[in-house]
Amino acid sequence: MLSGQGTNTIQVEYPAGAISGEVRAQSVNNCGSSAARVLKIKLPACPENPPTYTKAAIEEVQPFTVRVSPNPTAGMFQIHVEALSKEKIQARILNIHGMVVEQFNIVPGLNKQAGGTLKTGVYFLEVQQGMHREVKKLIRL
Repeated sequence: MLSGQGTNTIQVEYPAGAISGEVRAQSVNNCGSSAARVLKIKLPACPENPPTYTKAAIEEVQPFTVRVSPNPTAGMFQIHVEALSKEKIQARILNIHGMVVEQFNIVPGLNKQAGGTLKTGVYFLEVQQGMHREVKKLIRL
């Protein structure tokens, strides 16, 4: 075992040659033990001259960014979304109980006014484009 003893994850290292077999794992503590689990292992032999890899900086790309101003406000919120995708952007404002109080679409790059009819309190703006979602807290004075 390379690492992980006493944790939920272990790492096992094998020699460079081809491996075919199984690994058995069983959890044990002072009160008992679990059933043994078996994992079949089949690894090819490593090449004579393995390729070398260099580390590169990986920058996380945000699919879209949401800006709300002013926040807090006694008037309208200005919502601005910048997006990489042309996919439709849906937005909704929810009260603190999770009930939808406003729902609308947003065009990327353009300001959208919302929240003019909200009563004083805390709300949440949920912006969704495809599988990506961002939530912002709104405070109405």
